[in-house]
Amino acid sequence: MKSINETLVKEVAIELISKDKVTTTLDVKSHLRGLGYWTNQEEVSIYLKNLADTGVLSFTQTGPYRLYTLGPTNLTGDSDVDNQ
Repeated sequence: MKSINETLVKEVAIELISKDKVTTTLDVKSHLRGLGYWTNQEEVSIYLKNLADTGVLSFTQTGPYRLYTLGPTNLTGDSDVDNQ
């Protein structure tokens, strides 16, 4: 299986947020696995947290879960994820 990186996680998260207005680590992990990538929620969570720390994404803590939305440095929601 293919491995992931922060750029791929960013593209998938933005794609999901553009469609659903919000995403979670589970959503991103499931989407990546559907594209043939191997990952787990911990790895996705680290990448999403880094993206939030840099302003690409924002999150709201809802108990044990984080709901991710677009951050202040990425207000357009544009995504260049290739449809595979």
